[in-house]
Amino acid sequence: MQNLRPDELHGRASYLSGKHKPMYMMQGLDASYDAVFFVSYHGSAGSTSSVLHHTYNPRAIAEVRLTGIRPPSIALPAELTVRFRNGA
Repeated sequence: MQNLRPDELHGRASYLSGKHKPMYMMQGLDASYDAVFFVSYHGSAGSTSSVLHHTYNPRAIAEVRLTGIRPPSIALPAELTVRFRNGA
């Protein structure tokens, strides 16, 4: 099954795939991007209501907390996009 066909993306769109990038799926992000799409996300490690659940590398990271709250995995890359957009 292939939900996203990189060869059919708009010519100005970027597609990032693969493992072991320093900023994971946000590698290469900078303030020049106008939008980021998060496609086919999974639940966080320990989630009981998702089909697939883990947080980045499950052998290295058991739990992530952001300001004391256990956020869904999508919250971490979403926070990075906000920081880049705001020039942080």
